[in-house]
Amino acid sequence: MIAMMISLTSPEDCRNWLRTFLSPSSDMLCDENVAWIQDELEKDEASRTQDTPSSFLPTRLIDVGTETRTGSVRLVTTTAMPPCTRYLALSYCWGDASAAAQQLKTTGLTLQQHLQCLPSERITNLVHDAIKVARALRVRYLWAGTQSLRTKCI
Repeated sequence: MIAMMISLTSPEDCRNWLRTFLSPSSDMLCDENVAWIQDELEKDEASRTQDTPSSFLPTRLIDVGTETRTGSVRLVTTTAMPPCTRYLALSYCWGDASAAAQQLKTTGLTLQQHLQCLPSERITNLVHDAIKVARALRVRYLWAGTQSLRTKCI
């Protein structure tokens, strides 16, 4: 895995880095943009060689549903999933200590509940947006910080 730190100081820097100026439409999840993103993902997958399969799968993912089941979301364990299961990953700053403390977390006390349903009203707007993107791209699973990680109960 390769990680990089990028410092973006303005919205224009962010647009340039994300290459959103190439986007065919300003409605980010319109059919045209979704098709463009899917095409880019397919090109990326096709460019990978057989020697570099992606076999890492997190322990837990958020099941965002399918085209026919788009209601509530829940956490799922990946032990029975094939290693090539597709998922999107959202990495983000949880905010300062106060903001991080307010976010929905999966702990030993909440794991069983989260395997049934993640309470929508406790999911941050950013994670809700990532769920919308995953559904638009027809990617059933999402890894997102505090919901997918099992944190210690403090």
